[in-house]
Amino acid sequence: TAPAGPLQQAAAEGDRAAALAALRAMLEGLGRPWDGSGLYPHLAPEPVNVGEALLPGMARALLADPSLAFLREDPEFRALLAGL
Repeated sequence: TAPAGPLQQAAAEGDRAAALAALRAMLEGLGRPWDGSGLYPHLAPEPVNVGEALLPGMARALLADPSLAFLREDPEFRALLAGL
């Protein structure tokens, strides 16, 4: 998703506010149903929530990611992940 780049940059810079903003944007995008966007109409004839399947693994990966270690104890980061 588009916010992945800003999340990586914010993590590299240790920028808490930017990392949380990028993470919020990423999670918001994953919450939207995917309709195939015209590119793969045969894969999703009806809108599906692809994010639902991805979120549990994503939460585990974000908690384990060494570049995000500076956020692990952050209450907002924990709250965002708890919502997954």
